[in-house]
Amino acid sequence: MEMEVDYLRVAYELSILSFYIGVLIYALPIPWPPLKRWAPRLMMDGFFTAALAALFYGLLSTSDYIARVLGGSWELFQGWLSTAISTLISLKGFVFVITMITSQFPFAGAIGSALRPVDRVADIGFITIAWISALMIIVSNFGKALAAIGIALSAVPFRISRSAGAWLLSFVLVFNAGLQVLPSFLATLAEQPGRPDPSELEANGLAIAKLHVIDYTNRSVGGGILYMYNSAGDEWAKYIVSNGLAWDDDFGSTVPVPSRTEVYLALEIDNVRFNLKPYPLHPSDYQGNGTLWEAVVSNKYLVWVGNYTIIYTTGEPQSFTRDGDNVSLTVYLNSGEYIAFRTPSECSVSVNHSDGLESTSSTWEWMDMTGTLVKYTPKHPGEYTLSLTIDTCNRVSPDFGDTENYLEKVGKLGTYMDIDFISSILLYYTTIPLLYTFVLFTITTGLARILGGRERLFIKV
Repeated sequence: MEMEVDYLRVAYELSILSFYIGVLIYALPIPWPPLKRWAPRLMMDGFFTAALAALFYGLLSTSDYIARVLGGSWELFQGWLSTAISTLISLKGFVFVITMITSQFPFAGAIGSALRPVDRVADIGFITIAWISALMIIVSNFGKALAAIGIALSAVPFRISRSAGAWLLSFVLVFNAGLQVLPSFLATLAEQPGRPDPSELEANGLAIAKLHVIDYTNRSVGGGILYMYNSAGDEWAKYIVSNGLAWDDDFGSTVPVPSRTEVYLALEIDNVRFNLKPYPLHPSDYQGNGTLWEAVVSNKYLVWVGNYTIIYTTGEPQSFTRDGDNVSLTVYLNSGEYIAFRTPSECSVSVNHSDGLESTSSTWEWMDMTGTLVKYTPKHPGEYTLSLTIDTCNRVSPDFGDTENYLEKVGKLGTYMDIDFISSILLYYTTIPLLYTFVLFTITTGLARILGGRERLFIKV
C-alpha cells in the first residue's frame, strides 16, 4: 500500500502545481491567446486529477464490484487457469507417449505427421495461457501501483503524459474486472473440453444444473465450498462457490447432478458448515427443461458480509439491514443459543452489539486462511442485534484445491467424454480467450479517451 500512496501523493502535488500554473497564466499581463487558453485547461486538469487521486480506492472497488456482478472472481480465474494448464500438459504428454511408443515402427513418420497438429494446438494453447497469465500477474500483483502511476502521469502539467497515464489507469481498471469474468464469459460461449453432451446424460439419470447459493438476506454467497452427499452420508461432489454459483473445474458454472435421486448440500465457510435448504434437494426442486436445470439453495442462519466475513446464529433471525459497509442482524436468542461472526486475519472490522450479550473470542484456520471468531451468548432470552462494519480488508484468496464433480465421484466421467476434444481445446483455451483480451484492450482504449487520453496513439507498425 505504501507504494501507491507515494504515487498518489505525487499525483496530488502535480495536480496542485497544474492548478497554480493555470492561475499564474491567468494573472500574467501577456495578451497572447494561445498562452491564455492553457489557463482554464490547467486549472480543470488539476481539479480532475486531484479527484482521481481522491477516488483511487473507490475506482478499484468499483472494478471489483463489476466483476462480482458479472459472476467473476480471482478464485474462478485461478481455477480456470490451473485446469487449462493441466489439460494442455496432458495433451502434450499424450503426444509424447504415443510418439515414443511408435518411434520404432515403420509407420512412425505417418503417426508423427498425424499428431503434429495436436502438438501445435497444445503449443498455441500454452502461448495463450502464458500471455493471459502474464496479464493476470501484472494486474493482481502490481495493479494498484500501476494505476497510481497512471494518475501521476495524468497529473503532469500541460498534459505531457496524460494519454499514457489515462491508458495505464484504464488498463488496470478494465483488466482487473475483465480477467475475473473470463471463466464466466467462456462458460456462456463454449463448453469445457471433455464436457459431456447433455443429451447423453438424460438416459443415465444425470443432469447439468446451475446452483445458486444465497444467505438469509437473499444475497449471493461470495465464496466457500459446496459439498454434495447422498442419503447415506457419502460425499458425491465438492464444488467451489463463487459469487453465489457452484463452480467446477471441468464444467464451469453449470455442474453435474443426479436427476433421479435426492441429494444433501452443505456449504463450508471459514471452517463452519451450513446445511442448505431444500434439505434434501429433490429433482422436483429444480427448474428448467431437459437436462439443463437450475435451483436456489439457502441457509437462513447465515449472512454473508463480504470478503469471507460472515455472521451466523443458532437463534431465530428477525430482521436485517445493510447501509453501505455496515451490516446489522437482529435475532431472538434463547438460553444456550448464540450469534457469532468470523472474519479473516486480512480484514479489520468494527463491532457493535446490544447490551446483555457476553462474548468469547477464538481463532480459526481454514484453506490456508486464519481468522477470528467472536461468539455472543445472551444473559436472558430476547432480541439482540449485532452490527458489523468492514473497515479495511485485503483481497482474500483461499486455496480450495481441485473440485470433484458428481461424474468423477460415481466413476462415469469417461463414458461421456467429448469426442471433438481437440477443436474444443483450440476454441476454449485459445480462440475465445484471445478475442476476449482483444475486446478488453478495446474497452481500455475507450475508457482512456473518457479519462482524457487522445483518440488514438500514433504508432506505425
